[in-house]
Amino acid sequence: MTEVNPFEAEDQPSPGTALSLIDDMADNKLFSPGSITDAQLATMRSDWLAEAKKYDISTDKGRTELKRFARPLQKLRTSIEARAKELTGATKRKIAAIDTEKRRLVLVVGGIEDEVLSPLTQREQEEETRKTRLAGIVTNLVAKGQDPYFARTPGDGIALVEAAIAELEAFDLSTMQEYRVSAESAIAASLRVLKQELERRKAAEMMREELDRLRAADAKRQDDERVAAAAKKLADEQVQAAVEKAREETRIELTTSPAPTMEEIADGPQPFVYKEAPASTSVFQHPRETHNQAYNREAVEALMGCALTRHEAMSVLTAIVEGRIPHVTITY
Repeated sequence: MTEVNPFEAEDQPSPGTALSLIDDMADNKLFSPGSITDAQLATMRSDWLAEAKKYDISTDKGRTELKRFARPLQKLRTSIEARAKELTGATKRKIAAIDTEKRRLVLVVGGIEDEVLSPLTQREQEEETRKTRLAGIVTNLVAKGQDPYFARTPGDGIALVEAAIAELEAFDLSTMQEYRVSAESAIAASLRVLKQELERRKAAEMMREELDRLRAADAKRQDDERVAAAAKKLADEQVQAAVEKAREETRIELTTSPAPTMEEIADGPQPFVYKEAPASTSVFQHPRETHNQAYNREAVEALMGCALTRHEAMSVLTAIVEGRIPHVTITY
């Protein structure tokens, strides 16, 4: 049976007839796309506009009648809105029920799925953890040759570099599984860097030690020179003081004491004393010596303290006694 379009049921349908036909449609028909075409709505529009022109809106009566004429359109509009709201409300309630049931079913089925796949999921997580751990070890092996801490420790850094080299050389590659090749490359690269750095640091340390040794030797030499200079100065002062003392204590009045001869001075190694007058004793009496003899002996010993031999000391004393040394005399 062919369905008759209500807009085509009459040759000239009235505007009210078109509204009535729309209002009488079932919800599923009314809101089904294509049930009422744009062309049909355009026809209805033109019919209503044509009929509305008959009212004279310059009068109160005309304006009232126009409002009354348009009231079916208002009723149809509000009816369409109310029917659509009810229809969509029912649809929303159905959708909500569907969504609630969906969540319940998904939760249950998903839980079953998780339980079924749990062993596989756990294995995949362990595998990922293993790969991450091994990759991290490779990264650390590479970093051994790039540790910036070495650059800040020029002294004891040698021990650190040696420890890093020992650690790399002792590394067990059998634990790296499929990362073995990467680990070998990382170790080789780091060892090249570390061994070069170790040689450089050892050379620098040797140079530092040599510089320290040279500085220490130079400091010791300077200290020794200062000590020797001080000792020499002190010795010179002591010698000068001894000479001055000898000169003062052994001054001889040439008018009262004849000088000993060179033969007498050279006769023996015993300390000599100058004789004051002819006597039976030797010119160098010892040990029972006179006052003058004691002075002569002390003078000779003082001169020997100035690095002179006994013979040289005696010669100097004789020269003083004989007046052969200007400005130097002995007073007893």
